[in-house]
This record gives sequence, structure tokens and C-alpha cells, in this order.
Amino acid sequence: VLTITLTAISYFLAIAFRFDFVWPNPVILEKLSMPLVILCACRMLAYSVFHLNYCYWRFVSAHEALDIVNAHVISSLVFTASITILQLSGFPRSLVFLELAFSLLLALGARLSVRLFYEGHSPRCSRDRHEYEAVVVGAGYSGHFLVKALQSEQHHPARISAVFDD
Repeated sequence: VLTITLTAISYFLAIAFRFDFVWPNPVILEKLSMPLVILCACRMLAYSVFHLNYCYWRFVSAHEALDIVNAHVISSLVFTASITILQLSGFPRSLVFLELAFSLLLALGARLSVRLFYEGHSPRCSRDRHEYEAVVVGAGYSGHFLVKALQSEQHHPARISAVFDD
């Protein structure tokens, strides 16, 4: 559902940019509604092929971002082929490129923003937690001084565990 919504938003943004934010008359808008249905079908098919409907946005990775780019490019190519085969008159070719750019920005931006939100609000990344953990084993007085030095670090707080062999 969200994929279709983002695709529709990017399609309408592309129309707005193509026509300089002056909405065309209803006859032209009616001609542009059928391609939106084709585009949504192509995009959903590409997302299914790349298994992008079954992943958690919280854990988005560079590999998944590459899959999103591939899915959008392939779905746009299939969409362009469909428009050419159906010979839809009056369809501006620039809409394909504009929609591809907007849909990539929206899809990648939405997923990245969800990941950044969770990384900033997860318990392991909160500011009251220690930035790293360290274990000091042995080393006598040197280990003791090392622990003191690590605990006094203000910019990078650490949780220190020590096992001394005294």
C-alpha cells in the first residue's frame, strides 16, 4: 500500500513539474490516469521480484538501497515499454524520468528516515549509555592507570570491566 502511495505521489509531482505547477485541463488529466495504473502495477511487480515488500525499514542497508534502485529502474523501463506498446497519445516522455527521480527520492528517503529515527531513539544509542565497553585483563599498576584514564575520558564515556592479577 505504501509503495503505491509513494508511486502516486511521485507521479503527481512529476506532472506538477512537467506542467510548471499549472494543472492541465481535465481531458489531459484523464489521459494521464491510465498510465498511473500501469506504473503502479509495474512498480508492485518489481518490488515483488526484488522482495522489497517483506523487509523491515528499520534495518535498511546499502544492499537493499541498490535493490530499490534496480526495482525502480526496471519498473520504469517496463512502464515505458507498456506506454509505447499501448500507443497512448499525448503522454509526455519526460514524465517517466521525472517520476523515476521523485520515486527514488521518496522511496529511499522514507526508508532512510525510518532507519535514522530508530537509530537515534534505540536504547543502545541513547546519550546516557556508554559509547563503548572495554575489558582490561591483568597488567597490575599499568592496568589500574589504564582503567582510570578510560574512566576519565569525557568525550567518549566507556564502561570498564577489569580483572587484575594482584
